[in-house]
Order: sequence, then C-alpha cells, then structure tokens
Amino acid sequence: MRPRRHRTVGGFSLVELLVVVAIVALVLGVTLPTLRAARAAAAGAACKGNLREVFVLCSAYAMEHNGLGPAIGQPYGAPPNWALEVQRRAGVDGDTPGELYLNVSILVCPVADAVYPMDMVRTYAMNGTGHAGDAMGDELDYDSTDPARQAAIRFDLVRHPAAAPLLVDGAVADFASNPAPPNRCASVVDFRQEAHVRDRLGRFHREDGVPAFNAALFDGSVQRFADPPSIWLEPLP
Repeated sequence: MRPRRHRTVGGFSLVELLVVVAIVALVLGVTLPTLRAARAAAAGAACKGNLREVFVLCSAYAMEHNGLGPAIGQPYGAPPNWALEVQRRAGVDGDTPGELYLNVSILVCPVADAVYPMDMVRTYAMNGTGHAGDAMGDELDYDSTDPARQAAIRFDLVRHPAAAPLLVDGAVADFASNPAPPNRCASVVDFRQEAHVRDRLGRFHREDGVPAFNAALFDGSVQRFADPPSIWLEPLP
C-alpha cells in the first residue's frame, strides 16, 4: 500500500500552514491589545503636553498684563481670545480663526481628534466659572460683546492654584448662542452649570477604566479626572 501524502502549498504541508496561522493569530491576540494600550498612552501623554504648553503661553500673557489672562470668550473671532492668542504665541501666522486654527497644533488633543469625523482645530476649553454674566449673578460675562464686561481671569489672585483648573478637554456641544463650528469643541466651561459639565467636558481618556478628561491646573500641573471636584464650583477671580 502506498503511504498517504499530505497536500502541500509552496513546500509546506497543509497541517504545517494551519499551525503557522494558529501561532500568528495567537501572537496577534496577545500583542494587539498591548499595542493599542501603548498607542492610547502616547496620545494621552501628547494631550497632557499640549495642555502644559497652552498653560505656559496663557501664563506668559498674564505676566505681561499685570496678572490678567487672555479673554475667556468674547471676542471669539480675534485675539485676545485665549485660543487665538495661544496660536499667535505658538508661532502661527495670522489674525483670524481661519488663519490661526490648525488641525496639527497644541490646541488639539490627538485622542479627541480621532473621535470626531472632522479634522478638529480646537479641542480644549478654558474655565469660565465666575464669569458667566447676569445668568449666574456674575459681574463679567465671557459672552458679552461689551468690552467693559468681557471676561478674563486674574491669574495672580487664584486662591487654590494646585486645585483649580485653567483648561480642560472640551467636547462638541449644542449652544443657545455663539455656536462653535463643528470642527471646534466648546471653548468655555462653567463648572457651576450642570449642562456645561454634562455636555462640554471631553471625556476622551480613561482613568482606571472610567471615561475621564485631562485638566491643566493653575500651578502648571496636568492631571486626569473622571468628574470635576467640588472645589471647581468656586468662582475664579
């Protein structure tokens, strides 16, 4: 009787090929989650680096203006709005949002950019708590077009710099007024307003498996939070 021969493909038996395929699948099953985790960690680190740079530039502005930071909101379409002022100080040429906002910039978290279908040009938001105008009983109003009421933070008078945030990850949100274009996240968050906390915080990262956001505090540190601490309800100067 003639011995049974295994079918071959390119010099390998079918059994050998199946073994190789099984080994490759096993290796990929082990390494892909690790690679994804490493990629997420790198993107999260890049986000924190962006926030540190933005904080430094905003702080430099405040030092040059007797402790007063760039505008929190209005004028949204021109410096000294905080985001546009940051871009100019980062070396971007231009004066208008169309010229200053770029997809590749320190204003864009790479994790948030991957979440949205459009190329995002601004994904961070400034803390506007204490500067929301009449609706919250505040003297200044980041949405006011009246130069006398336009809001900025007194960096030199912040009471808890190691606890209070200047900047956080923002999210695309619906607005009753002054809507942002779809490639920009909300640029202002008032932590006293539940709708802001619910809709404007960009929880694109994870902390112990829980959706979380990064925040740059007034002491220059960048930390990750699942929810805003109660001290963030305190109005900023």
